[in-house]
Parts: sequence; structure tokens; C-alpha cells
Amino acid sequence: MSQILLQNKINKTYDMFKKMVCKRNSFTDITLNEGLKEIGEEAFRGCTSLENISIPSSVKQISGYAFNGCTSLTAVNLPNGLNSIGWYAFEGCTSLTSINIPNSITFIAYGTFQSCISLANVDIPSITNISSDVFKGCSALTNMSMPSINSIGSSAFANCSLLESVTIPINSPPTLKSNAFSGTHANLVIYVPSESVETYKNASGWSDYASKIQAIPTWSLAV
Repeated sequence: MSQILLQNKINKTYDMFKKMVCKRNSFTDITLNEGLKEIGEEAFRGCTSLENISIPSSVKQISGYAFNGCTSLTAVNLPNGLNSIGWYAFEGCTSLTSINIPNSITFIAYGTFQSCISLANVDIPSITNISSDVFKGCSALTNMSMPSINSIGSSAFANCSLLESVTIPINSPPTLKSNAFSGTHANLVIYVPSESVETYKNASGWSDYASKIQAIPTWSLAV
């Protein structure tokens, strides 16, 4: 393992690391030291050899484009207490298969996981707002549950070609922007509370997917 210890913040002033290491594709495993507060913008952008990274519990912010284009990165365990993930932070991480998003995160910024074509498992129990293009092109994603969602941005799940099940156990339809589910599986079903099916079918944005909206199965509620 190649271990990198950095203090306080990784940011654009640390381009020496990016240029000297990433362009030579030297490191596959990186461990960041406890005490680090922020992974700054573009910190590991384009590190195509990076497969594993250990992020300490002290990290509160991952800034925009931080891991953008890390095409060998397979999984990321985000620490509890992380407060924000910047836009396009993991865009184009084509080997990323799963990611845990801690309860401390409630908002996902623009394009965060766009074109993560291997991403099959995402757990977002506390997310209230998903911005535009967040999961666009995540062609391995098959199902999604959003128990706390208030707003879904435009093209948030566009071109998720295997996405066939979306569950939203919320009576009041969240705000839904244009093309949020365009290019998803032809048999996509959007499950909502039985008493709210008609409300969803007639709601702005949701009416475009009226034929796909069904009541959450009783067996699902019992699990």
C-alpha cells in the first residue's frame, strides 16, 4: 500500500501531488490521516490507478471534482459526520460499484455520480435533495429507495438503463424536475404509498410517469 499522510486540507495548492503521482499512475491505495478536515477541489482528479482510499472520520467536506475520473476506484466508505460532497466529485469513476452515504449528508450536488457505469448499490436514507444529473448514466443501477426525499433535479436518473424500481414512501410528491427518469428501464415502476397514487399521477413532473406509478406492495411494507 502507498500511504499518503496529509494535514488539514488537500486543495489546488497541492497540485504537485496530482501532477507527480497521478500522471505517473503510481499509487493504487491511499490512506489519509486522522485530523484531515477537507478533501479539496480536484484533489485526486484523474488518478486513474487509484483503487482504494481510506478517508478518516475527521473529514467533513469533499469538494467538487475531488475524485473525478478515478476510473479504477471500486468502493468508497464515507465517514459518519461528513457534511457535504461537492459537485461532480465522483463523476466518471467507472469502476465504482457501491458507495455508502452517511446520514449526515442530506444534499447531493450536481453530477456527483454521473457516468459511474458500474455503480449498482447506493443507500441514501437521509437525502432530501438530489440535484440535476446526480446519477445520470449510472447504467448498472437497478433500484433506488428515497425515504426522505423532497426534491429530485432534472435528469437526476437519466440514462440509468437498468433502473426498474424506485420507491418513495412519502405521501406528498417531492418536487420533480424535467427528464428525471428519462432513458430508464422500459418497465420502470415508481412505488408510492397506496393512498397517494393518484396524487402522484396528477402532480407536476410526476404526471409524465403516471403509467409507471403504483402502490408500494404490502409485502414490501412488511419487510
